[in-house]
Amino acid sequence: MYFVYIANYNSTKSADKMDKKDLDSFLEKYTPVYERTARKTIVELTRRISPTQIKAGFKFRVKSPVSYFNKFIALQKKQASADATINDLIGIRLIAPFIGDLETIENIIRDHYRTFEIEYKDEQYTIREFGYNSIHMLLALPESFKTPLPPFAKPAIEIQLRTTLQDAWAEIEHELVYKSNLAFPNQSLKRKLAALNATLTLADVTFQEIRDYQNEIRQRSIWRQRSLNERIEAFDDLMSHTDSFDNGRNNSRLWHHLEKIFYAALRAHSNNEYKSAVNLYTRSLQLNPGEHIRSIIYNHRGMARYVMGHINKAEDDFKKAIEYDYQNYRAYLNLGMVYKAKNNLAKAIKAFTSSLELYADQPDTYLQRSQAYAYNGEIECALKDCENALRIDKNHQKSLEFKNGLLKQMHS
Repeated sequence: MYFVYIANYNSTKSADKMDKKDLDSFLEKYTPVYERTARKTIVELTRRISPTQIKAGFKFRVKSPVSYFNKFIALQKKQASADATINDLIGIRLIAPFIGDLETIENIIRDHYRTFEIEYKDEQYTIREFGYNSIHMLLALPESFKTPLPPFAKPAIEIQLRTTLQDAWAEIEHELVYKSNLAFPNQSLKRKLAALNATLTLADVTFQEIRDYQNEIRQRSIWRQRSLNERIEAFDDLMSHTDSFDNGRNNSRLWHHLEKIFYAALRAHSNNEYKSAVNLYTRSLQLNPGEHIRSIIYNHRGMARYVMGHINKAEDDFKKAIEYDYQNYRAYLNLGMVYKAKNNLAKAIKAFTSSLELYADQPDTYLQRSQAYAYNGEIECALKDCENALRIDKNHQKSLEFKNGLLKQMHS
């Protein structure tokens, strides 16, 4: 991945007057400044990315005088227009293990930097290119950057986002094809390269699927751990609203029928029989209970659907639960966890906040919001929420561990 920060072009020598000797002297003078800018950017990005626990690696370089001059001459030979630029004077490559990591990092960069251009290199591939996503971004240099730039240089840092496999392929093909300047007339070699390309693409996708499955298992475990108490509380809540039916009837037989079905749903849910639980929750809704009870049922059906992996249906159920009872703080919490799982951090933070505004004594919700803040690069807010959770429960081990992890990353 290449990071390019954009500054105002303020070279003291115009493009048509700067020869190779001038360019060599210019870059020799200012390259140390460009390198410091790249290092500073890497430190800043590392700080923003580290709370996500993505194991990102960085490479950077400033274009050499020979490389820059060759590109400079190529622009002149093409009779480039006045607005033609060399975008990669400063380049940073960010390498992460998984395809999903790149999306997370891209969102962090979008949120914290002024972005001039984003290009997805995934469609116009030749035999020399890896056949799936590589993301190129041009980011605006900070206003404090006042160092002159050489002619044609776009005042930017180019960032390339790549997976580990994408980077490995790029390094090897650079040696085999780009540096050699030799064509591959042998069709057999071309087919072998294409097959290798496809194999690496499949490997990257497979690794991401494995990671997604692992994350899903972890999330299901979290839901199972916290759902039992909620189901007990839900049944108690249901029992306190025996007169709640939309049809206006206080029908004891109808009520006992609802009680029986709902209890069976909770029992199936507790026994991890999620499909049966969903069906029973649906039957409960078909009895047209009042809005408060309907909200409880939608919330629990959403929890069962989430554990089954039906995340979009779970999201719909949590929204329905809130629609029927805007004070259902558990539904806001669950909706926030869905958004967090989808990496929609802004919506997750908003949902967690709504839950806490309704009921503040929730250390688990503070921890969830802390994690969302951290993944979004808002470290101070994340630490504050850890403190909030520990104020409610000083022995809240997960909040303590997460807080210590954030502090360690900040000082590393």
